[in-house]
Amino acid sequence: ARQMLVDAPQYVEAYGDLARVLMGAGRLAEAAQVFRQALQLQPNDLALRESYLFCSHYLEPHSSQIFLDEARVYGRQAREQARPFRQWNCGHAPQKLRVGLVSGDLREHPVAYFLEGPLAHADRSRIEWVVYSTNAQSDATTARLQRNVSQWRMLVGLSAEESARQIHADGVHLLIDLAGHSALNGLPVFAWRPAPVRSSMPPTTPAARRCTWLRCAVSNASCVACWPRAPRRPWSVYLLSVCLSVCLSVCLSVCLS
Repeated sequence: ARQMLVDAPQYVEAYGDLARVLMGAGRLAEAAQVFRQALQLQPNDLALRESYLFCSHYLEPHSSQIFLDEARVYGRQAREQARPFRQWNCGHAPQKLRVGLVSGDLREHPVAYFLEGPLAHADRSRIEWVVYSTNAQSDATTARLQRNVSQWRMLVGLSAEESARQIHADGVHLLIDLAGHSALNGLPVFAWRPAPVRSSMPPTTPAARRCTWLRCAVSNASCVACWPRAPRRPWSVYLLSVCLSVCLSVCLSVCLS
């Protein structure tokens, strides 16, 4: 990739490839610098900017203001590329709350493990789960999750607009992002406002919760201890699990009240 940049210094894709390789090698400061160079060449590339934001979570020293500014730029750009819905296909006082979950980690992954409890034990007479997967991979964990939801839709290969129109047609009341700026996320879909209430929850990234087109952000004090340096703490996985379960319960309780 470095040689490609020497031969074609304006080839943005090569910058992105190099930055992701550096991230995988744990060379985060170098990766962030390469992402910044790529964004100078192509500032409106949402995929590049979200990769840069994800990488930035783990940098030290960490400038909160710069991070916040970048997150706001991402939110503004996503909003400019969308044509938000203003009306929705769901009732104001439903007997069942249709809750949509968007993630690319619905397989053998911590996010999927955390979801199993809430999905399996929710009151089916009051909550209807609609899952939107952005990942074609599946395994035994995927199969267990699928048994506890009403609908399972694949967004793989769909544009943000196509995905948003599908979610809008499904009449979802509450749409929850479970990926933040991690790989295979569906954040640009949220800028289309396909559901009346949109939320980002732990363990998603803090930058994702700065997007103004997310109607609300569900969080609590425990989550603060987990980000952005959670990998250093052996208890962080437990806290993230508690955060997701508790926050999901609180969010649904508020919406059902």
